[in-house]
Amino acid sequence: MRFYQLQRPAPSTPRHWSGSLSAEHVWRLPGVECPTCHETWSGEFTLPSVDLSSLSERDLLVEPRVEAHAEYARLASHVQPFLPSGLPPEPGMRFGPLNGTAHGTFGPLSTRYGWEVLITQEALRHLQAVGIRGLVPVRGVTGA
Repeated sequence: MRFYQLQRPAPSTPRHWSGSLSAEHVWRLPGVECPTCHETWSGEFTLPSVDLSSLSERDLLVEPRVEAHAEYARLASHVQPFLPSGLPPEPGMRFGPLNGTAHGTFGPLSTRYGWEVLITQEALRHLQAVGIRGLVPVRGVTGA
C-alpha cells in the first residue's frame, strides 16, 4: 500500500490555480461546555454524505454555537441514527454538502482547512480507473 502526503506549495511556486471557496457544511452539532470545568470543546470532524434534511431538529443545527452538555447530548441523540454504524457524534461535527460559492479555477485536488479533500470529477474518475477504492464522492458546493 502506498501513502501520499499533500503539502502546501512554497510561496515562490508559480500559481496555476485561482480557486476561492466560501462555503460551509449545511448542518453541525454545537460545541459543548464541560459541566465540571466549564471549558468548551468543538471538533472538526466532517461527514458530507450525512443528510439531515429529514431530521425535525435540523434547524437547530445550522448556527455554530456552544451549548451546555445536556442540550448537546439531546441534539447528538437525534443525529446518532444518521451516522455510520459505530461512529459516535462529536461536538462540532459537521454534516451535509458544502453550501456557498466557489470562484476561479481549482486544481485536480484541493484541500479545505488541510483535512477536507476536494477533487474534480476528472481526477476522481482517474483515481478510480487506476484502482483506488473506498472513495465516497459527495457533491461539492451547492450554492450559487
